Amino acid sequence: GVPATLSYSTNGHICKEKVLKIKAGKIYNLGTLTEPVKSDIGVVGSFQGWDVANPVAMYESNDGWIVATNIELYKTDEFKFVKGKTWDVSYGGNGAVLVAEASNEYTLTSEGGQNIKVTKNGKFDIYFNPVTLDFKYECVEEYADLTVDITIDNKANWSPLYITLMSGETVIADNATVTD
Repeated sequence: GVPATLSYSTNGHICKEKVLKIKAGKIYNLGTLTEPVKSDIGVVGSFQGWDVANPVAMYESNDGWIVATNIELYKTDEFKFVKGKTWDVSYGGNGAVLVAEASNEYTLTSEGGQNIKVTKNGKFDIYFNPVTLDFKYECVEEYADLTVDITIDNKANWSPLYITLMSGETVIADNATVTD
């Protein structure tokens, strides 16, 4: 047989995974498939407008961690964990803003705490252990840093000069005044 990893997932969260050698024409029993259990703890941050009423959902795993997968974050973003869709119980860093390196574990505080910042741009799986208050994240897809140099030749000496900044088809700033 050929070795294969078969997995059942829903909403990007793996519910069951089994490694076996498969042969053509044979039926395999993967056992019972169950939906992932949603935690009452979620992720909020600048990437979603600090909307505590709609945190990014986290799901329980077998090893004590809860996880939110494929969250798009940039170095300018900050986030923290909240319980019960309110600010009553939130988890963040101790002291100043926590600039967290990928693959490292950090222990958070349950008394609000400071915001957490990542050191890369990309998509991340974010883990939190609600018992130990440990936090870690893994970068699943890194984005390159984006820099934009804009040169405006204002030979007509228009004053004021306005520009529109766009990301694809989305307007980021309309009629922005050029000051320098």
